[in-house]
Amino acid sequence: MLANAPPANMRDTETALIPTLQLGQVDYLAIYRSEALQHHLKFVDLPGKINLSDPTDAAYYQQGVAHTENGDLTGRPIVYAVTMVNGSRNAGVAEKYITLLLGSEGQAVMKKNGFGDFSPSYAVHVDAMPPELKNMVKPWPDQ
Repeated sequence: MLANAPPANMRDTETALIPTLQLGQVDYLAIYRSEALQHHLKFVDLPGKINLSDPTDAAYYQQGVAHTENGDLTGRPIVYAVTMVNGSRNAGVAEKYITLLLGSEGQAVMKKNGFGDFSPSYAVHVDAMPPELKNMVKPWPDQ
């Protein structure tokens, strides 16, 4: 893989390489499924043990290490996050948004757009969450 990754093909983000894929200058990319769907690209759905999507597999992911010019990167779950700002003037609106996002309607929209299944939805600092949201999440594994 590295032999076929010349510096000329390096970009700051993987999405910057989408035009090179579309022009046939590269054969494949490692990108998020949501990006593949947005750009109408074919993709391979990898199992959870490989795709870094399951926080309960964190110990397994740590076995993988990528050696980069900036140091070694240990595997860890890649997750999407949402938060509420303490003391926000719009805390009520933020809570409604997160309730929508974590509810069945929001989850359906996210899944349709390639963001996978957020069930269960994991959270850190559950004790600091509004009561209505606490019922919608599970504590982050190994917290």
